[in-house]
Amino acid sequence: MRSIKMLDIGYIFLIYFTIAVVLSIFVDKMLGKFNPDAYKTVPNWQIMIELFLAFWMYGIACYIIRNLVELIPFPIDGYHGFQHKKVKELSSAWVFGFVFLTCSSNMSDRLKYFYNRYTTAEKEITKELK
Repeated sequence: MRSIKMLDIGYIFLIYFTIAVVLSIFVDKMLGKFNPDAYKTVPNWQIMIELFLAFWMYGIACYIIRNLVELIPFPIDGYHGFQHKKVKELSSAWVFGFVFLTCSSNMSDRLKYFYNRYTTAEKEITKELK
């Protein structure tokens, strides 16, 4: 029974991995390469709102994908009483989230740019106060 469960967990992870890679390629092609020069005059609050909206849509995508993956049957479901729907990893989309954020260069570049810009601004303010 445990070996069937391990097969199922691997199967679930492969599905999440595949969907995340395909979706990250699609998102990168749709959004294009992140151009930091275009954001030099944009205020921090506007970049933060863009990031919030992007992560909001990303969260909705995680929810939709998790529900779709639950509908994909496991080929040996029911063998020796094994129930695919009871595997906890099926309802956890953390693999999708990790792979998507790692593979999507637009999202990771945008987040890195905002982080670097925010920490640089914070260091400059601290220097001025001293």
